[in-house]
Amino acid sequence: MGKNSLIKSTSKEKEKIKKDKETEAVPEEKAAAKPPQQPSPKTATVEKTDKEVTKATQKKDIKAPTPKKTATGKKVPLSKPEPPKSPEPPLTVTYEAPSGPSAGEPVDKTLLIAAGCILFLFLLVIGASASNSSRYYIKKMPMGIEIRQGKFAPLGEKKVIALPDIKAPEEQKTVYSRDEAYPLIFKHYLNQADALLAAPGMPDYENIKSHLTKAQNFAVTNELAKAASQRLVAINLHNLSYRSGVAQDRDTVADLEKALDYLSQAGRLELEPDQVERINQRRDTIRDRLRELKEVEAAMEAVPEESATHPK
Repeated sequence: MGKNSLIKSTSKEKEKIKKDKETEAVPEEKAAAKPPQQPSPKTATVEKTDKEVTKATQKKDIKAPTPKKTATGKKVPLSKPEPPKSPEPPLTVTYEAPSGPSAGEPVDKTLLIAAGCILFLFLLVIGASASNSSRYYIKKMPMGIEIRQGKFAPLGEKKVIALPDIKAPEEQKTVYSRDEAYPLIFKHYLNQADALLAAPGMPDYENIKSHLTKAQNFAVTNELAKAASQRLVAINLHNLSYRSGVAQDRDTVADLEKALDYLSQAGRLELEPDQVERINQRRDTIRDRLRELKEVEAAMEAVPEESATHPK
């Protein structure tokens, strides 16, 4: 009996606690289900500004929730809502350029060393090429000699000219300098000019002057340059004197005037004093003869006029 009464009493207590919870939950649901109260006519007539409306809506949104009850019936205090956090600014990452002498030092040294090596090799090639191009070689041929010159390269040589009328130097060398090779070429062109001048018939003055001009290009000393210049002046003088003599032999007024013109051109050359004197003597002779011819022509022109005024 005792046990049955105890079980019944505990069951009754449990039913009582359930009824109490149901009674407490019903008012809360009724309170939550109640519609919001309509505003009074007085408040409806008042015009609210935009700010007031926004404040009212914010207040409704931030209404505190109903506190919960525990099993014992005590209300648990709710924690205050946390204010909204302001957005954090975006993170910006900056990179600073490396400073200090050790930042780019290894690269700079490597580039400088490489550039220095390239420049050194380039200077070596240029120096070797210049040295090789200043070398001349003289080879004996069946007729005369052949002069060769080193190329503007570290190795190699090229043919400059063949001189069939020039003998090889008595002192044989493996390599000759420019001052030793050029006089041989100068002498060759001078010999060619002399041969044309001594040829029978009318001398080829243009070809002779061409050989003398080439000889001047290989005159490495003042003496050789002066010799070529004097030979060139002599050729020009000989050419002008020859043309003047041909015109003088025709013995006409027009030809004598041409002869004087040739002698005037010869007088503008760089002549020796005795050459200038001979040209002046020939000029005086031609002028005297030109004066005589003009007097004869004037006399012949006057005779027909007299015969016309005194007819027979």
